[in-house]
Amino acid sequence: MAASFPEQVAVIEKNLADGETYSEITQKDQEIVRAALQRISNALANAGSVENLSDAEKAKVFNDQEIANNILTQAGEDSRLICTREKKVGSHRTTTQCMTAGARRRAADESQKAMRDNQRVMCGNNGCQFSRPGG
Repeated sequence: MAASFPEQVAVIEKNLADGETYSEITQKDQEIVRAALQRISNALANAGSVENLSDAEKAKVFNDQEIANNILTQAGEDSRLICTREKKVGSHRTTTQCMTAGARRRAADESQKAMRDNQRVMCGNNGCQFSRPGG
């Protein structure tokens, strides 16, 4: 049997507060999820049940549910912890490095940006100038 809507909201609030389940969710996205859940709660409280909602109200509830589901699903995926075993350069000793999927993506994006910026600085505004060996 499915949990009631208030029970589902309580679980979502607990997961938002634990700092782990949705560790990568932004404050703005938390506010959007909470607002969507509040609109659903209000609609259900006014109608008494889903069956008593008009078609337009059902559509609004469904849309709010989709908003919350999409944000929470993405935040859950981004919050997944990924650990890798890596050897430091010049060492045979391996270490375990753990990061969330979101943090790994940000680190990769920052590395690519740094490489592009470095290339831009080395080439300057006049384009890259290469010299041939011996000439």
